[in-house]
Amino acid sequence: MDRRQVWFDRGCEAFKRTMSPRLVEQIPWERFYVCPLCFRAFNEVALTETVDPSERLTAEHVPPESVGGRKMLLTCQPCNNEAGTEVDSHMRREADVQDFFIRSNLREIKAHLATDSGRVPIRLSRSASGVNMAAVVKAASRATHKAVMGDFEKAAVGDGWKNLRGTIQFPSYSPARASTSWLRSAYLAFFAALGYRFVWRPELDAVRGRIQNPELASPTTFRVTRREHAEPMLVYVEAPEVSKSYMMLYGHNAVFLPHYNDRTLYERLAQLAQHPEVQLTFEGKTYPWPTDGPTFLHDLFADLKTVLPSTPSPSAAEQ
Repeated sequence: MDRRQVWFDRGCEAFKRTMSPRLVEQIPWERFYVCPLCFRAFNEVALTETVDPSERLTAEHVPPESVGGRKMLLTCQPCNNEAGTEVDSHMRREADVQDFFIRSNLREIKAHLATDSGRVPIRLSRSASGVNMAAVVKAASRATHKAVMGDFEKAAVGDGWKNLRGTIQFPSYSPARASTSWLRSAYLAFFAALGYRFVWRPELDAVRGRIQNPELASPTTFRVTRREHAEPMLVYVEAPEVSKSYMMLYGHNAVFLPHYNDRTLYERLAQLAQHPEVQLTFEGKTYPWPTDGPTFLHDLFADLKTVLPSTPSPSAAEQ
């Protein structure tokens, strides 16, 4: 069976099990899937290629495929496409800059080399022998390429290197939009793991507002950059109390989402951010990363008290 059909069926059952019968009765189909981002309902026709793209369900990568994410759940095509256009490209460009300064082995990335005589496109990579830089000759005019190479030729004569001025320029990106892309990924990963009960609550209105408007200035603290974590992880943070939350660890990013009935998480984190010298060790419990598609763990039980995680984390997650 097509995995999209499997994920559709899981979502349909999870929504019916969790939501009030009055809400379910308002949806005109017996079998349907509700997009976790826009909360629109779709019937099974949305899985076909013949339906209008605005009414189609797609398998979404979490996080985006460009940073190593894999298909995890269904979202509607408009929500999926909008993220790719508005925020995901900024996530990739930010990751390129971070990788250049952090990783010992760097895949080839795009940049520009600028000297006093001009600016040319280059490709950067890194290996055990150092940083490798190659000009993309066909992407610049012959005159500009010749002028930039001329600066290096002059520098090679005598002490000319002392007068050479050159900079490597990475593609620009919006940190706010990159953070929003990570926030969106955490929201979707926790939806896939925990379900509609987790996302269908007012504590996440601020999160959805930021996803819809990536340039919002407030609230600001959804993510921190930290030392790289080897494997992606979803954590229920129990201590310290100030950071009690749900947290996604992926690469260098720790992304926070509010606990049930918690309306002050981001205010508390914003206060912590004013003291960058503070080091926190999180104590928590983990959920399985949804490698094989959505599990909707919090939608399996009628009583929320029975679904809080009980499996000890293999190690503390350090900021």
